[in-house]
Amino acid sequence: MKRLRAAGAVVVGKVRIPELAAWTFTQATQCAPRNPLDLSIDPGGSGAAAAVAARMAVLALATDGGGAARVPAACCGLIGLKPGPGVVPLPRGADERWCGLSATGPIARTAEDAALLLGVLSAEPVDLDLPGPRRVALSLRAPWPSRSLHPDHRAAAIGAAARLRAGPGGAIVAFADPPYPRGLVLQWMRRWQAGVAQDAEALGLDPGTAERSTRTVVRKGRRVLRFTPPRPDVTAAWRERVLGWMDEGDYDVLLGPATARPPLRAGAMLGHGYTSSLLTTATSLACTPAWNLAGLPAVVAPVLIGERPVGVQLVGRPGAEAALLAAAAKLERRAVPTAGLPAPRVYA
Repeated sequence: MKRLRAAGAVVVGKVRIPELAAWTFTQATQCAPRNPLDLSIDPGGSGAAAAVAARMAVLALATDGGGAARVPAACCGLIGLKPGPGVVPLPRGADERWCGLSATGPIARTAEDAALLLGVLSAEPVDLDLPGPRRVALSLRAPWPSRSLHPDHRAAAIGAAARLRAGPGGAIVAFADPPYPRGLVLQWMRRWQAGVAQDAEALGLDPGTAERSTRTVVRKGRRVLRFTPPRPDVTAAWRERVLGWMDEGDYDVLLGPATARPPLRAGAMLGHGYTSSLLTTATSLACTPAWNLAGLPAVVAPVLIGERPVGVQLVGRPGAEAALLAAAAKLERRAVPTAGLPAPRVYA
């Protein structure tokens, strides 16, 4: 925040988020944010994304431990960036948060605005005048099990790939799935639970005052920290594995859906317990947490299916934040073919 104020930013306020940032929706009965695109649906649990989409603010910050910048951006038709580790300082000067999962990133209406904010936060100007990616891997497979991919989200990813391919110097786009290892879900969940428990401890939260579902996360997280603390070698191995796959295919960018399904109906999870909240969050986050575990930068950009924005996600190599935002700028708010079109296996 100091860097923003020093650069002349006017901080207009704080916004509502899910309790301890544990979920992808807000269960509170009062002051729960609604999605400005459609007041009947949830904005991915983020008041920050709702404020930007409603033009109450130009920019917003999010601490993304599994998709808190990207999923709300996808729900609200915005740009959301999760930088790589250390690119942007974490709140209160922390070395890490949520066992290394978290990164601070911008939410904005345009890639240009997101680049401006990233430049201030990282103390390095971000140039979007970059060539597009040379070779793109298009994957419609979520990193972990979820309900089937919604046709609009499939069409959005395929259409975004076609846009990156189009024109002189366009990318070569090939269908290719990353080598997701078994246990990826469990590794992220253990860090998420432990991180929420650490936040509860740091805030002095009495678990008895928390929502029922959050109390369970805190209890499970304390158990993880006590008996089986997450090991950094697990995430390092996944990072090396996926970077090796990118090297082998000579891919600059991995492109896929940002979310597998449309946003939830507002208030749909009010009063729900741990299990149903976990399953709903897992569905919302099916496409995003793997890249927190790998420590790779990822950006969400909206493309248009009909007149409705649907988010797609681009994942890059370490240090590729500017290149990802430049690619996002070529996609944002651009119309792509409607749902139901057959998908060719390879663009050449």
